[in-house]
Amino acid sequence: MKMVVENLTKEKLPGGLRVQFWLAKCLELLAASVDEGGREVLSHGTGEEVIELNFVKAEEIRRLNKHFRQIDKVTDVLSFSFLGRGSFPGDKYLVGQIFIEPVTATKQAAEHGVTLREEIEFLFVHALLHVFGYDHETE
Repeated sequence: MKMVVENLTKEKLPGGLRVQFWLAKCLELLAASVDEGGREVLSHGTGEEVIELNFVKAEEIRRLNKHFRQIDKVTDVLSFSFLGRGSFPGDKYLVGQIFIEPVTATKQAAEHGVTLREEIEFLFVHALLHVFGYDHETE
C-alpha cells in the first residue's frame, strides 16, 4: 500500500513524520483482526492501493466537516474510507483520505505535552483506523 502526502497549507510541518511506518504497523495489526473492508485490501490488494494524507487549512477542514458531517466547525482530523464500495474511486485505487489541520494539531500538541510530530502521528493512526472500519462506538 502506498502513501501520498500533500501539504496544502503554508504551515511548516515537523521533519521525520513516520506515516509510512505507522501505516505498515496498522496493516500488521489489522492482518490478525480485520473487518470485511480490511480483508478486501489485505487479501486482494495489488500493492497499488493508496492512502492520501492531506494537510489542509482551517477553512478547508471546516468546509469538509460541514459538508460531510453537518458540523460547522474546525476539527483536527477527518477521514474518509472507500472500502467496501466494490471499486475504488479514480484510477489510483484510493482506499481512503485523511485530512489534518496543522494549526489545531499544534495547539493540541501543546495541551497534551507532546511534540507536533507525535500529535500528527497520533491523529494519522486514529484516522487510519477509521479508514479501515473502526469507530469510537464499537472498537
